Amino acid sequence: MSTDEKALAVVQEKMVGEISPFLIKSQDLKARAEAQTVTNEREAAAAVALKKEITGHRKLVQDTRLDITRQFDEVKKAIMTKEAEILLPLDEGQTDLGQKILTYQEEQERIAREERERVEKIVLRVTLSVSDTYRFKTVDEVQDEGERFKKLYGELKTEDQKLPDVKAAFTVSINRLQDRKAYLIEQEEQRIEREKLEAQRKEQSEAQAKIDAEKAANERKARQIEAEKERLEREKQRKADEEEAEAARKKRESEEKNRVKTGARTVTKFEITDPLIVPREYCEPVEKLIRAAIAEGKTVEGVRVWTEKKV
Repeated sequence: MSTDEKALAVVQEKMVGEISPFLIKSQDLKARAEAQTVTNEREAAAAVALKKEITGHRKLVQDTRLDITRQFDEVKKAIMTKEAEILLPLDEGQTDLGQKILTYQEEQERIAREERERVEKIVLRVTLSVSDTYRFKTVDEVQDEGERFKKLYGELKTEDQKLPDVKAAFTVSINRLQDRKAYLIEQEEQRIEREKLEAQRKEQSEAQAKIDAEKAANERKARQIEAEKERLEREKQRKADEEEAEAARKKRESEEKNRVKTGARTVTKFEITDPLIVPREYCEPVEKLIRAAIAEGKTVEGVRVWTEKKV
């Protein structure tokens, strides 16, 4: 080996030695990535932070390598080989973290979707439309249905009873039954009153019948006022329940907006499937031109285009 070759070897060894210490940090980051779990929001945030730290270390390694290779092109190949060795644990660590993060997010989305479907089924069970109440022809039928609804609601889990949507649906249904009951009671009272007045007219004078009719009207008016008060009170409670349900919905939307942003995105990729039929303007083939054409929505013959998620 000549003197120049020996000197070059010494320089090469020295330059490789300058970048080699980064390997310890890379291996440490990989170990931390493999040990990191992602099962809750706090761990998801920690995983994102570790992922950013890996990216920072990767940039530091690459910048150091570029500084060396600019000055010593002769040892570039050796240094880049060492760089690949150093970055391999980082790639493996980032891939592992990315998969864990995606798996966690998909699981959280599945849980939220199943919970929404479960609540919707409960709401349907405790919902009674206005038209449904028309099938009840007597007060007893209305009371029996009210007892059935209350029993159904009471059999729900305590946490399900407290759900704003469930509570609001149950309250509206009970109010509708109360309205139907009040209507039937009023109809029955009016029927009884009519029969009573008819009997009184047969036994009493026209003047006495008028007095009794006025008295009955006053009593009916008092009952109507009381019934209106009860209706207004139920309406007030219904609005309060609806406002509570709306507040809970906005809270859920706010929580979803504040979830950890992981950097996951969808990217478009392609591969050349038949170079012989690719148009002349892409025959280098120049991937930059092909990618630009795809971005413009053009169809490039001989090129397969697909999308995939990448973290």
